[in-house]
Amino acid sequence: MLPVRAILAMKVVASATILLLLVAYIQSCISRQEEENAGQGRLQGGQKEQQPRVTKRVWFDIVIGEKEVGRIEIGLFGDIVPETAENFYQLALKPAGQGYKGSKFHRVI
Repeated sequence: MLPVRAILAMKVVASATILLLLVAYIQSCISRQEEENAGQGRLQGGQKEQQPRVTKRVWFDIVIGEKEVGRIEIGLFGDIVPETAENFYQLALKPAGQGYKGSKFHRVI
């Protein structure tokens, strides 16, 4: 029977090997994705791919304390996701307390 230290050492080596293989796999996935992104936007024959059209724009004026610090402008793609874009647009138009205006949020999903 192997001593406990030898078994522990084998487990550490096995875990390290698995970790290295995982890192190598992730790096290959990233490289593949970068290659795909480099070729993105081109169709056969060198024609440019059409980008989705922004159909409506909404914005959030950002205030920290009492200081206005900027504006986040959001383009909505109504041709791609019409219901979601319209719902978001309508919520952005509502008065304070009924939509986004005056609300506190820490993230936008």
